[in-house]
Amino acid sequence: MEPRFLLDRNLGKLAKWLRILGYDTVYDDGSSDIDFVDRAHKELRIAVVRKRNMVDLSRRIQLLVLTQDRLPAQLQEVLNKLKLDPDRAKRLTRCLICNVLLAPVSKKDLPPWVPDYVRDKYTDFKMCPSCGRIYWPGTHVENIEVFLKSHNRWDRPVTS
Repeated sequence: MEPRFLLDRNLGKLAKWLRILGYDTVYDDGSSDIDFVDRAHKELRIAVVRKRNMVDLSRRIQLLVLTQDRLPAQLQEVLNKLKLDPDRAKRLTRCLICNVLLAPVSKKDLPPWVPDYVRDKYTDFKMCPSCGRIYWPGTHVENIEVFLKSHNRWDRPVTS
């Protein structure tokens, strides 16, 4: 079974990158420690935190307390500690804002705010069924590829 994550309010950037890699990742931006643990338990999620004092509350959940401060090292730490090997086919399949799986959308069904030059240049579009955000394989895909390659963990190409 694929891991599902719940990240605390100090790990927003990490949440985004776990979503980029295709992992079901919820970002909790402010509940109490007890509510956070209860949510992880109820939703069967791995709780990822920076607070070492959370260990006392974690008896009924899987808890990962990160030791690293910077994003690339945090991402590496999660993958190493959980022995995860991200599946390239799952990259860029989730909304980076709301974590929902993206759905294909045809050009004719794109909202009017998508610029004409984007419609003309790209053929592959995806939409978040929750927030309506539209994704296409723009320069962000190249930037993701550069980031992943530069941190020595991922050497397979990103596709959108």
